[in-house]
Amino acid sequence: MQDITIQLFGAFRPLGSTMALQVPKGASVHDVRAAFADTLPEDLHDLLEVSRFADERAVLAENAIVSENSTLAVLPPVSGG
Repeated sequence: MQDITIQLFGAFRPLGSTMALQVPKGASVHDVRAAFADTLPEDLHDLLEVSRFADERAVLAENAIVSENSTLAVLPPVSGG
């Protein structure tokens, strides 16, 4: 297993500013999404499905492999004007 940190924004922010997760070594963003979903209240699952994950350089594809001790941001969709 490897430790990663998820930074929380938008509707996820009431859960805190960050969350620590453990995922298998060689985990993909898809795996991180699934592990993160297991920690969320049911009412945030639909939002998670349309949110993206990013590291400090880019928004990540679902099949991107996550390095140990990574910090990822979960980015909910944004609207407004």
